[in-house]
Amino acid sequence: MVREFCETDIQKVMKLLNKSKPYVLAHHEYIYWMLSSFHSETSYVYVESDSIIGFLGGMQSIQESSVFIWQICVDPEYRRKNIAMELLSELDKLLINKNIENIQLSITRGNSASLKLFKKFTLRKSLQLQFIKTVELSASTEDLYKISK
Repeated sequence: MVREFCETDIQKVMKLLNKSKPYVLAHHEYIYWMLSSFHSETSYVYVESDSIIGFLGGMQSIQESSVFIWQICVDPEYRRKNIAMELLSELDKLLINKNIENIQLSITRGNSASLKLFKKFTLRKSLQLQFIKTVELSASTEDLYKISK
């Protein structure tokens, strides 16, 4: 079941993120508190038997009428069961029901599984996945994409 991310989920989500290295890492818990307090409408957890096995952290940008997917991950033991697809589908509802024009995301260069996921998602939903630019950071190279109708 997918539901909004809340403050009581923070420790479980951080544990999940630490199991998802190297492409997804847990950051300071204050960041997750901000997501749960100010971005719960765009951040979700996938829960099964009281365990959090999936997480999508998203932040809405009012200026760009978009949602940026900051992190998405699924417990390694539960991958390939469409859990990430369900998390993304929840976010997709905002494209339909709210004034969100697009979803933006970055993918670490070399993370082919993530790129494959987003290509599969956009194909299933008849959406467009567009490369925007490459962002060079000190620790990684990220490719920025936009998903739109």
